[in-house]
Amino acid sequence: MSIRFPWKEIVVGVLFFSPIIMYILHLTIFDSYYQASARKESQVAKASDPLSALFESYFALRRALAGDETEDPSIYVNSMSIPVKVLLDTESSRAGQGLFGREQVLHSIQYCLERFDSGSLQDARESFKALSQALFAYALKFGSPVRAYVFYCPMANLNWLQEGKAIGNPFYGSEMIECGNMTCTFEAGNI
Repeated sequence: MSIRFPWKEIVVGVLFFSPIIMYILHLTIFDSYYQASARKESQVAKASDPLSALFESYFALRRALAGDETEDPSIYVNSMSIPVKVLLDTESSRAGQGLFGREQVLHSIQYCLERFDSGSLQDARESFKALSQALFAYALKFGSPVRAYVFYCPMANLNWLQEGKAIGNPFYGSEMIECGNMTCTFEAGNI
């Protein structure tokens, strides 16, 4: 009696089971890598606060307009759109908060960002007026994640937020850089 080696069965088995074996190897070898990567991504998400990012981008746009910068303000607008989307996604997963809840005010900010006209410096300033009022309404109702000073411009009859006490009017820039007065302060973390 001769013993036959099952070459045919082994080849068929390897070909048939190789994707499964590779998948199992993939899971066991790379599982620790994926877990570490997921932990890193969640730490980055925790480290970056979308509300602070929104305010910081707004401040950068205000500085650009106050300094009569003619480079494309849509860079700042785009950097504000992402945090607003993240905040809206977070808010939509919560229960409704009434007529003037956080979600509604965030929608008004998003509306201003979507319609922001950066065709010229004057167009950007006009669009910034509506954005300023929407962000001011948010800070007034829900607080600010960063210290923000509120200034009022009597010529435009509008408020704007800025990060420092030294006045820099974004509505008129160098024409009337010091037009306005500080009316109040939102303390950081008062949300």
